[in-house]
Amino acid sequence: MTTQAQEIKNMRLISHSDLNGFPNIGEGMAMQTLPDGRRILWLAHESAPKDVTAVDVTDLSKPRVVTQTDLPYPHLRSNSLAVIEDTMLVAYQSNRPGQPGAGMGIYDISDVEAPRQIAFFDTSGPHSRGVHCLWWVDGDYAYLSTGSGDFAPRNPKDDQFCMIVDVKDLTRPVEVGRWALPGIRKGDEAPVPERHPLFDIGHRVHNVNVYPERPDRAYLGWIDAGVIILDISDKSDPKMISQLNYHPPLPRLYAHGRAFFQSRDARGQPGSQPTRARRRLSQAHLAYGYAHGKQPGHDEYAAHAGTRAVYQHPRALWDA
Repeated sequence: MTTQAQEIKNMRLISHSDLNGFPNIGEGMAMQTLPDGRRILWLAHESAPKDVTAVDVTDLSKPRVVTQTDLPYPHLRSNSLAVIEDTMLVAYQSNRPGQPGAGMGIYDISDVEAPRQIAFFDTSGPHSRGVHCLWWVDGDYAYLSTGSGDFAPRNPKDDQFCMIVDVKDLTRPVEVGRWALPGIRKGDEAPVPERHPLFDIGHRVHNVNVYPERPDRAYLGWIDAGVIILDISDKSDPKMISQLNYHPPLPRLYAHGRAFFQSRDARGQPGSQPTRARRRLSQAHLAYGYAHGKQPGHDEYAAHAGTRAVYQHPRALWDA
C-alpha cells in the first residue's frame, strides 16, 4: 500500500477522522454550536453517495461522526453549505445539465442526528447543473453560483451566474435578483468574452461573498473572468462596479474562493450559543480568494482536503 507523506510546517496534527470511509469532502464546512455547548462541524461531500456529514469536534483530539446523510441521486454533489444557528443551506450540483435534484436545500438541524429538509429551491434545467457554491451569513439572503431553468449560455462552460435568493421565510425561498457576465448568455447584445487560448475553464462564477460591513457590495470570483465587484444596494438589479481580469495571458490562474469556520473569539465564549450577527461576522471574516493550485491557510486552523484532518497553528493556541 502506497501512502503519501504529510508535510507540516508550523502546525501540529491534533486529530484525524476518515469520516467512516467517506472522505470526499468538497468546499462546504460550517460550525454549529448547540445549547449544551457541543460544537458540530458540518461538511459537504463533493460526490455521491454521501450528502453531508456532521462531526462532533467539541474535543478536538477526539472528533466523532454523529450524522451522515445520503444524496437522493448518484449524479449529485453537495459541494457547499452554510449554517446559521439551527438552519443549514446546502448547494446541489449535478454532473451534467438537465439532471434532477440540482438546486439548494434548506434544513432544520436543531436535531443534529436527524437533519430535516424544510424547503428545496430548484435551479435545474436543460442547460443548468444547479448550485456549485452558496454564501449565507446574514440570515436574509443567500447568494448562489448557479444555473437555472431559464438561463441558456452561449458556451456550456459558462453555465453559472450570480443569483440572490430571499430566505427570510426559510420554507419559501424566492429569487430576488441575478447578474451574469455580459456576453455569456444567448441573446446578449454584448460580445462573447475572450476565451483563454490555453486553459479555457469557463466564464462562470465560482463564489459570491457579501460582507456584513458592506452589505451593498458583492465580491465575486468569476474563474476565467477574474474578480468582479457588484453594487447590490438594489438586489433586484445588481450592477458591476469593477472587474480585475488577469487572464489571458496568465495561465491556470483563475478566481476561486474558500470559506472557513469561525474562530472561538468570533464565536464567543466556549459553550455559548452564537448570535446570528456574531456568526455572520465571523464567517465573513474568514473567507478569502486564492489562485487554483495553492493550498489555502488559516491563522488558527486548516482542514486537509479530503479527510479533514485538523491542524493547530502554534501562534494561535487556545485551550481545546
